[in-house]
Amino acid sequence: GEDNSNVGAMVTFEVGYGDELSTIFKGSTFQYRRGRESPTDKFLCILAQSGDKAKNYALVNKTIAAGTTVDQVKNEIAKEYQANGVETGELPQLSDQTYVRGKVMFGSLD
Repeated sequence: GEDNSNVGAMVTFEVGYGDELSTIFKGSTFQYRRGRESPTDKFLCILAQSGDKAKNYALVNKTIAAGTTVDQVKNEIAKEYQANGVETGELPQLSDQTYVRGKVMFGSLD
């Protein structure tokens, strides 16, 4: 049956070989279920999500000046995610193309 006593607990899924582990997923649980498939086989189903608070509640409100690069805009958006508890990890280098005009970024981070 359902047992939600650990709702909000952090869960990390890592894979690797030996001492070299890489994180595949890191988030918080919102539900988990324990059960039996047979008299000898048990299961644990963990439902977790990451970045849900940023996706549902975070807003961006920035003005970008003319001459700003696409990569700088990416970095500004990444800062907003980080401010809302999302670890961004490694981000790729984007274009050095610049915006001819200023830009307003306002709205949900979604």
